[in-house]
Amino acid sequence: MAKDLLRKHWSIEAAVTRLSGENLNFLVGENPSENRVLKITIDPEADVSLEEKVLARLLSADIPVPKAIPSGGDGPIVQTSHAGFEATARLQCFLPGTQWRIVGSNAVRLRGIGRMGARVHGALEGFIERHPESKRTQAWDLSQVGRYRNAISKFVDPEHRAMLERSMHLYTAIALPALASCPRGMLHGDLNDENI
Repeated sequence: MAKDLLRKHWSIEAAVTRLSGENLNFLVGENPSENRVLKITIDPEADVSLEEKVLARLLSADIPVPKAIPSGGDGPIVQTSHAGFEATARLQCFLPGTQWRIVGSNAVRLRGIGRMGARVHGALEGFIERHPESKRTQAWDLSQVGRYRNAISKFVDPEHRAMLERSMHLYTAIALPALASCPRGMLHGDLNDENI
């Protein structure tokens, strides 16, 4: 399937290797200096057009993010299907590096991650005002964390449940009432050792 998409929409014949992770991402090519990544998205909640706008904004701020490679059609996003589901496909430049989970954590790396997170957030300042479609919620939206309160009962350890209940109580009593008056903006709220 991935090879067919590459051939049909980008006129590329290359080796394809599935990358680890929850998404359908494929490394395209065998030469590190020419590698690309094919991203196939089947999540109906995903807004890949918005993702591309965010990446373009970050690129314009000299933040190293993958650059889109236009297809032979009208742009970088191709409508397709996968296993009977509607999907989109995008081809991006490959950014070399090593995942944080492999290299491990230390004070220098943690400060670097903090600095990069701050640069990303600074580059996205004012983004939601210019892109109304970005005013949406998703699973990692901490302002909507209350929707997960019922899931606390699924934790077996009573200490974990008590800690989560206390956190949820504090959120409801202190944070939730103040959220309406807080500024809103785009941010990367899922910085973890699998995607850094």
